[in-house]
Amino acid sequence: MIQAKLAPLPKNFYAINYGNGCPNGFIHTRALPDLNWNPPPLEIISSSEQCHTLNIYRCTATNIKNNLPILVVINEGNWLKRSNANLEPTSIINNFACNKNSDNGIIVVSINYRMGFYGNFYLPGWPENKRNFALWDIKTGLEWIKQNIGYFGGNGEEITVMASGESVKLVSLLGILEEGKCCLFTNHQKGANASQMR
Repeated sequence: MIQAKLAPLPKNFYAINYGNGCPNGFIHTRALPDLNWNPPPLEIISSSEQCHTLNIYRCTATNIKNNLPILVVINEGNWLKRSNANLEPTSIINNFACNKNSDNGIIVVSINYRMGFYGNFYLPGWPENKRNFALWDIKTGLEWIKQNIGYFGGNGEEITVMASGESVKLVSLLGILEEGKCCLFTNHQKGANASQMR
């Protein structure tokens, strides 16, 4: 089994820059939103195996104690390229996180995950539910959000996942991970977890 030890993070740090893109054989570029720190409009981002990052957007007007619902955006890249830095979040932030028509807004999170060869190659000897790194990265990202989003003023029990294109297939496959047991999704309307839905 392959294991990697990640370098520890400092206790406090200012995280306004995107993390590394996951290696996939493509050059990562991103369009940047018009936010307060005014970065250049197009920037090539680095690629590294230490690429498992989240982008968390919360309107500064919201109170950290608001217990806001979460919208997780899974970026679309035909399972081959892109990273969460490619998500141009201005419209999502303006329409959801900082929506003036809403009392509280929401927290928007995007998950970086491996694609292409690095995300989808077969890993013999690994447990069946861990052989696809793309799915594993998204699953562990969602678990991290559920456990830690409270530190950002979010409610880990109110998570909605939004996907488009090929990423819709990845999200739908998450429901059958771990031998059909589902711990990530709940149908709030019926109060049943996804393994009980028909």
